[in-house]
Amino acid sequence: MDAKELLGRHKAGDRDFRNADLAEARLRYADLRGADLRGADLSKADLTGANLAGANLYRANLIVASLSGAQVRGFQLRKAKSLEGATLPDSSRHA
Repeated sequence: MDAKELLGRHKAGDRDFRNADLAEARLRYADLRGADLRGADLSKADLTGANLAGANLYRANLIVASLSGAQVRGFQLRKAKSLEGATLPDSSRHA
């Protein structure tokens, strides 16, 4: 799945993107509210400024992913496979 397909399906109301291969996807400022991205490969993905409110990233691969400035209110990041090299949002701005 590429970023264009993901965004189109999300816009149409689909929220189930479990185990999706989104490695290196360019999702800057994307609206991914409520997306179920459990187990997704988001390695090297650019999620800068993306709206991930309510998204589920349980066991997602976030190696070298950029989440800088992402809106993360209520999102689930428990047990992400790896956050090595990831740029995470400043949680103090999203409390």
